[in-house]
Amino acid sequence: MRESIVQLIGVVVTVAVIALTVAAILYELGAH
Repeated sequence: MRESIVQLIGVVVTVAVIALTVAAILYELGAH
């Protein structure tokens, strides 16, 4: 059970980082 939670947290963090990266790139492209 704990392993599943750890994996779930890992996936959520990974997706969040990717989303923030994409958002930052789009913001930079839009700003310029």
